[in-house]
Amino acid sequence: MWVYQETKTNAAALVPTLPEDTAGESLAEKEAITPASGRLEGMPPQKAPRRKPFQASRDCILLAAAVLGWLLSENLIAIFLHNDPLVIEYGSMALRLQCITFPLVGWITISNMMLQTIGRTVKASLLAMSRQFLFFVPAVLLLPNFLGMLGVQLSQPIADVFSFLLAVPLALSELRDMNRLEEQLRIAPQADEM
Repeated sequence: MWVYQETKTNAAALVPTLPEDTAGESLAEKEAITPASGRLEGMPPQKAPRRKPFQASRDCILLAAAVLGWLLSENLIAIFLHNDPLVIEYGSMALRLQCITFPLVGWITISNMMLQTIGRTVKASLLAMSRQFLFFVPAVLLLPNFLGMLGVQLSQPIADVFSFLLAVPLALSELRDMNRLEEQLRIAPQADEM
């Protein structure tokens, strides 16, 4: 937050300050990120508590959907085309494979949202294209040549894994940069007082 504050020279200046209710917390703590549900709770106006993995039931939504999708895959596919057992067989296998990587999609989504929000357009665009283009297109073109139908079914889950592997360092590097910037903002006012 930027406020007008008198400096040593007695002139009003626009200087960065931290809200008093959030002092002592890092930016990562202020931005409670829940990868499993794809939520981002910004601070302020309310403090978000430190979160532990799977602390609340809402954090397990994607995991529960993945387990249910795995268990009920044949029934879910049969809703759309119940007369063709081959479609049910292939479709349920594709759904099961997708359910394995379903919880990773939350991290990919939240990382992309964060990068867009803080103005890192190149990183955000790269991550946005990764899942459905950069990794999926090569997978769907190459894997069927080696694995047949299983290659088609594995294409999206493999693209999700590689997108996740790209999202983690992109997001973590920005969170580290935010923490460094916040530390600089804390040190700057202390240097002015001396």
